[in-house]
Amino acid sequence: MIQKIKALLRNTFVYRFYKTMRGKYALLKYDNPSNGMFVIGITGTNGKTTTSFMIHHIFNTLIDKAFLLGTNEIKYGTESVANTSKMTSPDVMDVQKYLAQAKAQGCHIAVLETASHGLDQDRFHGIDFDMGILTNITPEHLDYHKSMEEYAKTKKKLFQNVATNSKPNKMAILPKDDKIGREWADELGIEKTMTFGIVSGATLKAEAITYTVDSTSFTINYMGQLFPMTMKMVGIHNVYNTLTALCAGLVVGLDLNDMIATFTTFQPPLGRMEPIIHNNTHYFVDFAHTPDALEKTLSYLASIKKDGRLLLLTGAMGQRDRFKRPMMGKLADQYADIIVLADEDPGEEPRFQIIQEIKDGINRYDGDNLFIIPDRQKAIQFLTQIARPGDVVLLAGKGHETVMSVPGGKISRNEKVILENYLQEKGV
Repeated sequence: MIQKIKALLRNTFVYRFYKTMRGKYALLKYDNPSNGMFVIGITGTNGKTTTSFMIHHIFNTLIDKAFLLGTNEIKYGTESVANTSKMTSPDVMDVQKYLAQAKAQGCHIAVLETASHGLDQDRFHGIDFDMGILTNITPEHLDYHKSMEEYAKTKKKLFQNVATNSKPNKMAILPKDDKIGREWADELGIEKTMTFGIVSGATLKAEAITYTVDSTSFTINYMGQLFPMTMKMVGIHNVYNTLTALCAGLVVGLDLNDMIATFTTFQPPLGRMEPIIHNNTHYFVDFAHTPDALEKTLSYLASIKKDGRLLLLTGAMGQRDRFKRPMMGKLADQYADIIVLADEDPGEEPRFQIIQEIKDGINRYDGDNLFIIPDRQKAIQFLTQIARPGDVVLLAGKGHETVMSVPGGKISRNEKVILENYLQEKGV
């Protein structure tokens, strides 16, 4: 009921006026802290967190002290604190507060994850962005935005900010393999625009991609010049993330070899294809919670499992994006040898309703390599019990998160810690 009331109010003049005034007050209270900073905004359905970590690391290493406001962490140079709000883009008062703290600590560069909710609700009020970055756009948050057109239109606000603010050097990084990215590259008219991709003719392109269970190697083609790269991250999505981050550096004049060298000290964000190896079984804790992210992750894992099985634990968040549940089920059915369906963040929605809607996309019966274990902790225990040497196990949907929304509130749930405890109990 509360969500329905919020949805009704969201497009009213009073609500919009309130958001604008709140933004102006935050700007005044914290003395417009982003003024004088080089500000990078990163939007997109998937890849924002890892890409923002990469960009922060590159700029902080090669240019100047950088600030990061992201889903997982808030970073001031090399110091970091957890983002406990569970919001990619916090309230406008918090955004300005964190920027003020960053400025006070000597940060001259700000890297901000700019989620569609944050852009729509004016949480970045008064911030003039120097660079806008789009990772990709695939269906997500359609319960909020109602259509892909509105979803894309909201994300485009970041680039409209770049194009129309008073800053002299305007920059955009866009995905050439993405239909909307290609369209915006032609439409936006931002002078310093770079594109990245794998299958399209982008400014920066990855070729000859090869994977192992714990690394990815590829060749970067930059305007005909070839640069080899190997990184301790896996999956096609991380190739895209890397290309995006390198474009951000190239457009401001950084040397490509220097940027590649920074990856030797790069620490990926927690809960993003985070590996745990036990008795020759490879476990991955990952945040994949959209069809696009899940497909990229599962297709990679299916390609490296060799003679083992691919075991998947997945679910879906309650009270939002019901359209994607059967899509997630279909992908699980396509790639996973064994599927375990469990809670993700059911909130106030009945857990079995969520699970049934995922099952609608699965063409197998309960017990036929499909197991329904709503209690996620018990589901993880079950997977550790049935996993064999050579298997690959993916825990998808929660990633770095340490709480789960359930009827009546929230409970503590750290997926990685739970997994490690059960593996310790299992022994060799």
